[in-house]
Amino acid sequence: MQGMRNPIRLIPVALAATAILGAGARVAQPSEPTPPTPRSMAARGEVTAASLNGTYRYELTLDEATEADMVDAEDAYPIVVTVTLADGDFEGGCFGAAGGTYKVDGDQVTFHSIEYDYDMTVTLSMDDEGNLNLTPDESMDGGDAFHCFSEEWTKIA
Repeated sequence: MQGMRNPIRLIPVALAATAILGAGARVAQPSEPTPPTPRSMAARGEVTAASLNGTYRYELTLDEATEADMVDAEDAYPIVVTVTLADGDFEGGCFGAAGGTYKVDGDQVTFHSIEYDYDMTVTLSMDDEGNLNLTPDESMDGGDAFHCFSEEWTKIA
């Protein structure tokens, strides 16, 4: 039987190759999709009013107000501000006692103060813990920009 290989020798070689490859090789497993983070949602313009639901807090210090030339004799520093956002409605913050509404369009958030009948639009960025950085548009009054949006809104609930 010329030209024919010994089938007995091929089996151990094939088994040895399988054992060597299989020892360190991992079979690719389908990975579960990573849930979106607030930051990735904001970057893709997928933030909705409901995705901002929560209670946020920020603090304005006398040093910050002095540096921004925003010291008001009526204010006692530090000023601790709490804002609650819930499905397009909000309360607290610098927007007046009557609260207001907010709407999200991509990475833009527009807050409407009921008491002052005034809109303020900001650009939103969010970290992975849900804290908000809100950058005022250039048309916003400097005092409103400082008192409402100069500090990160830290999510507390």
